[in-house]
Amino acid sequence: MPPTLSIIITNYNYTDKLPGLFANIMAQTISDYEVVLVDDCSDTSPDAVVDEWRNKGLPIVLSKNKTRQYTKDSRLNGIEVSRGELITFIDADDLFYKTRVLEYHVNMAQELGVEILHFSALHYENGKISKNPFIWTQPIGEHLTGKDIFKKYVVNRLNGHTVWGKIVTRDLWLRCMEPARASAVRRYCEDLALCSFLFFHAKSYYGSNRLGYEREWVDRVAQKSFGRYMTYYTQMTEFITYVRANGADVLTGN
Repeated sequence: MPPTLSIIITNYNYTDKLPGLFANIMAQTISDYEVVLVDDCSDTSPDAVVDEWRNKGLPIVLSKNKTRQYTKDSRLNGIEVSRGELITFIDADDLFYKTRVLEYHVNMAQELGVEILHFSALHYENGKISKNPFIWTQPIGEHLTGKDIFKKYVVNRLNGHTVWGKIVTRDLWLRCMEPARASAVRRYCEDLALCSFLFFHAKSYYGSNRLGYEREWVDRVAQKSFGRYMTYYTQMTEFITYVRANGADVLTGN
């Protein structure tokens, strides 16, 4: 039987962070899950860490990219390898917030029958957790359906555009797979690209009022910031074209 939840981790040179994340996942109260680790040609192989934690009982699948594919395609590769009916992402240097968060939100997603279950994130720095959640990771509403999902996403200035912090049905991801693969965006703004497709194609959405994610805060150097802005322009240009090609208004999705 396939697991209910697939937890997908993409990794490039964060192998030293994996033991902490694996311990965090094993501490979760949820039992029906798998971990899919997609390694994007890291300098240090994660094989030994994976074997160690597999022996400890962590249900983990290791997938290795043959060449560097960067974050977006690594995330999509993880979806293709995974088997769960629900999918969530966590970055290799992040953690889930508290031990019941996955069980709580998986149960909520199943009970409500929604395609996107969205929860917000805190950030931690130097081992300390901030009391305030990231504004741009917070849910865009409570219970939304149809075109109201994309409309609210646009009105909220594309807040909530992180792939992590969500539990999404496999069916919705598969509907978004073709345009996501075709996107020229590979990193920096890859979450914005992927979430734009998710919010555009989703039929049902629920925003949880509970926190679920801890993100490590790292200052971005100027070069990376420049790359992010250039990628943002590419992403927005191609997505506007995609929305119009699918017969919808960019601002409303109608």
